[in-house]
Amino acid sequence: MSESTRALFREELEKLETAKKICSDHKNRENELIGEFEELVAVFERNLKTTIKLTSISDGQQVYLKEVQSELAREIDERRRQQELLEYYAFTDMMTGVPNRRTGFMALDRELKRLQNNEDTYFSICFIDIDGLKTINDGYGHVEGDFIIKTIADIIRDSIEASDVVSRIGGDEFLLLMPERTEQDVEAVMKQILKKIESFKSSQTKPYDVDFSYGIMEINRELGMDCMDKIISAADSLMYKNKTLKREIGLSE
Repeated sequence: MSESTRALFREELEKLETAKKICSDHKNRENELIGEFEELVAVFERNLKTTIKLTSISDGQQVYLKEVQSELAREIDERRRQQELLEYYAFTDMMTGVPNRRTGFMALDRELKRLQNNEDTYFSICFIDIDGLKTINDGYGHVEGDFIIKTIADIIRDSIEASDVVSRIGGDEFLLLMPERTEQDVEAVMKQILKKIESFKSSQTKPYDVDFSYGIMEINRELGMDCMDKIISAADSLMYKNKTLKREIGLSE
């Protein structure tokens, strides 16, 4: 019998023990009612044992239920963790850890909808393309190329605000979305990013250059551009013009 069960029936067990002592005391054998009393004690003992047995079974069931509940809680936690992991994979670029193309376009779509509902709203995007990544991959291997992609992604992510979104939308392309920021605001941020890249290059002994080109567009109601594809295409064209200019003056491969 468990201690918890004994404690539950302590009073009944004590009374039963007292009754048995009365029955066994030879002084009470001459009492004409002792026989009937013994029968009552026997019935009481049988009923008490049955009750204790049923209670013990109930305790066991409770333990089992608690075990089932604990296992169910663990299963729910695991399923929640798996769900969170699936969501992370669905919206995150695995190489860099920044949002992926899908997430970046969803963020841009939200900003465009907000623009449609509020004429005073504006935001800016920056299309970023790593310079010479193919040359790095071909000449030094994709491990080096991946290292550069991750390094630039880290620098960009560490240079922007929590409300900004940087997403990797292609092999060497990133889209930076900055709500409530003008073109001049974004330009200032990009200059800071380029300074960090220069600092990175000075601390490395890489046999290749690390740089990127970019194009910035400020989007507002007056611009009249509410199509996501057109906006990205326009920013891409600005980036390409800047990249071409850098090549012409010998600043980029």
